[in-house]
Amino acid sequence: MSEPGPLTPLDYLKQISSETGNAFQALRKAVMAAGPLDAHTCELIALGGLVTSGSEQSFKTHARRLLRRGCRWPRCDTRCS
Repeated sequence: MSEPGPLTPLDYLKQISSETGNAFQALRKAVMAAGPLDAHTCELIALGGLVTSGSEQSFKTHARRLLRRGCRWPRCDTRCS
């Protein structure tokens, strides 16, 4: 059995206050649903911010979410010299 990874910021928040964590999650879903950007674009923007802040675990969470939703990145077939 593998050991669990570090807590995500949302999991950490829920440990401190499950009500606040659930409210934040509901707020995020409402913002995403309100538009005008589609879910893929919102997640890509979130990824950019997470890269900038060095939040590796959160980056992985959002990247997995995109992959589960079918978002794929083109591969570069050329090698840099």
